[in-house]
Amino acid sequence: MTRSEFFDVVRVMKSIWPYDNFLPDDFAISVWYKLLQDLSCVDVQKVIMSQAVEKRRAPSISEIRERVAALSSDFKDWSEGWESVTKAVMKYGYTRELDALDSLDEITATAVKRLGWKTICFSTEDDIKTIRANFRDIYNKLSRKQKLDFATPSKLKDSINKSKMIEGE
Repeated sequence: MTRSEFFDVVRVMKSIWPYDNFLPDDFAISVWYKLLQDLSCVDVQKVIMSQAVEKRRAPSISEIRERVAALSSDFKDWSEGWESVTKAVMKYGYTRELDALDSLDEITATAVKRLGWKTICFSTEDDIKTIRANFRDIYNKLSRKQKLDFATPSKLKDSINKSKMIEGE
């Protein structure tokens, strides 16, 4: 989003939420721009407009980023991931693990690797409930991490990674 597009967004937000303390000065606007500039102006405007009709207060930066992330990605529910696992088991069986993992999205494949492909394939009816529950927990944790990563500005991630590398030296 360009600076001029962002100023248009700010004008819209200030007209919807005309509080004195909402983006009170140029410094606040500059901070908001730094944390939102990597997002699409169209997506931010969609989030602002939906927030305006759904809630009485202005959104925070994190709310905007989370809602834009939800708009721009196809995050699945764990049950959809589990369904794709069961289909892969039926299609590939235990002998074609690599083909099965390739057929799954990244989060689902990672969760399956942690549980073990053969463990899933050879599970009994009694075991499957426990395995499914463990899959759900792993999947949800990975999904939360991915959503947070998606919602974090790329420049901030780069800065954090640089500081981690400096600390590690």
